[in-house]
This record gives sequence, C-alpha cells and structure tokens, in this order.
Amino acid sequence: FLEEVAEDLCTVCSHRFAGDFVLSGWKAKGPPISFPQEAGSHGGPGFTETHAFALVPRSAPLLPRGESPVRHGDLRAAALEHLRRLPRRKRRFATENGTRTFRVMSYNVHSCIGTDGKLDPARIAKVIAAYNPDVIALQELDVGRARTQHLDQAQEIARDLEMDFHFHPALEIIEERYGDAVLSRLPMKLLHAGPLPTTSGRRQREPRGALLVELEFNKTAIRCLNTHLGLSPAERLRQAEALLGDEWLGRSQQPTIICGDLNASAGSRVYTLFAGRFEDAQLCVADRRRVATWSSTLPVRRIDYIFVSEHFEVVQCFAPRNSSTRVASDHLPVIADVTLR
Repeated sequence: FLEEVAEDLCTVCSHRFAGDFVLSGWKAKGPPISFPQEAGSHGGPGFTETHAFALVPRSAPLLPRGESPVRHGDLRAAALEHLRRLPRRKRRFATENGTRTFRVMSYNVHSCIGTDGKLDPARIAKVIAAYNPDVIALQELDVGRARTQHLDQAQEIARDLEMDFHFHPALEIIEERYGDAVLSRLPMKLLHAGPLPTTSGRRQREPRGALLVELEFNKTAIRCLNTHLGLSPAERLRQAEALLGDEWLGRSQQPTIICGDLNASAGSRVYTLFAGRFEDAQLCVADRRRVATWSSTLPVRRIDYIFVSEHFEVVQCFAPRNSSTRVASDHLPVIADVTLR
C-alpha cells in the first residue's frame, strides 16, 4: 500500500493541526522502525501481518473501487449516506466500465408489500441496489392507491436508485393506478405502452398491459419489453400472441430483451411461444439450472423470466434467495448479465 501510505503521510503533514515535527518509522537508508516481530502485534495469529476486513451488507453504499482498497473514509461516507446525512453518491453503470456487458433484473414486487405484511418501497429499492442492475423491469406497482398510502411506488424506487423510469398502468380507477415499469441507468425512450387482450366470460379478468422501451448501450439500440400476463391459460395465450405480433415485437431484427411475470411454467404453450423466438436466459448458462421464483418463502414454480434475442450471450442468470428477497416480495427477482455479441 505504498501509494496510499504516501498519500496519507502528505495529508497528515499538511493538516491544519499538524505540529512542527511528524514522527515516522520510515528511514531513507536502512530498514524502517516498526513494531517488534511478535505474534499478534497486528491482529494476526502469527508473525505475518493480516489485511483488515469489514463485514457489510450487500446493500451498503460502497462504490466499487477495482483493485484499490476500501479506506476508512469510504466506510465513514457509506455510514453517513445510509443515515441520509450525506447525499447519495452516483453509482457507475455498465458503459462506464468500457464493457459490452450489462445487468438486467425482472422483479414482481407485489405492490411493495412483503411476506411479513409490511408496506416498504425502500426495502424493495435496497434489494435491487444490492445487485446493482442497469435495467430493471418491475411488475405490480401501485401509484396513488389508498391500499398503499397513495404512494407513487415507481417514482419512489426510481428516485432511491437514481434511475429514469417509464410506468404504464394496466389498471386505472379514478386516480388510482396499478401496473408495470422499466427503470434504467442507460439512456431510454418509450416506444409503446398499452393494454393486452383478454378473454370474455362471466368472471371479469384483471386488466393486463405491457411497455416497450428502447435502450442505448454502446451506441446500439436495444428493445426491452416488460409485461405481466393473466391468470387463465386462454388469456395468457392471447396476450403472448399479441406481444409477439406486429403491434409489439413483430419480426424486428433489433437486439431484444423480454422480462416479466408470465404466470406460466416452462413447457406451457405460452412459454413455448416465447422460447420459439427468444432464448430463456436461465437455460443459456453452463449449468442450465431452472430456479423457481414463486413464492419467495418456498419457491415451487418458475413463472418469472428473462428472454433474450440471438444478439446476446448470457454470462450468468440467477434468482437470489436470501433473508432479504424472501421477505421483500412474494416473488424472487431474476437477474441476468448479458453481453452484446
């Protein structure tokens, strides 16, 4: 840590409370004066000094530093930021790293009501922040609804994550809205948002919708679709056919990502429709392990998906299940790291 020590020494010497003399064990010629070689003098079990370590939660606001060590000042700034005594620092996103890889998340957030019954949009934002995605497709968001304290959940989560967003209400009752959103750190514009077809019958179906955005990544235009399909098989089939039709995705050769809660298992007719045109991200990785996403407390079904066009290579895809994701929503998030070929 020569550079860090030199920087700190200069800072100490120029501090306004520094005295006329600064005592240091460094010598220009000969070995430095330091602590005696004794077991445990620097916290290690033997004569070898150990590096310091800090155990922090995934959501701790520590910026990635590459090969540089985390300094005491970084930990202090993270603590003050967590306490909201410092403004939130801007996160880096994929294009700033000079790579062709970025991270996508699809997450049904259940109106930000967790399995513990608590309404907590900030908790959802913390779960998302822990995995640092560049693009997020959220389903089941409330905006201005009495049941969730009239909060604008899409706006609150986007603000906490410092992201742009587009929201589409599948359901509108006077001033209350309920629907889906896409959040992004990448430049984004809305291409299309609207309702999906339903089936007739004695039982009134919950309205469903979708939104299609265009992302700009390394000077490449990428389409990203977010949707939440219905509960009946016939309804889902009509909606999937509509999404793959000319009004939405059509036969475009543009790089495309599809995210959403399909309410359908792998092997269903709906899944087969999407898998016939796009690749299931979970099946693109080496182990091809299918991870169930619902319910979060005891996952038994895989109904949340990320599909990608042939323009992408999937580096990894996973659905994290831990103490945070089990409680924040009744679904687990699905996360995929994708690289433009």
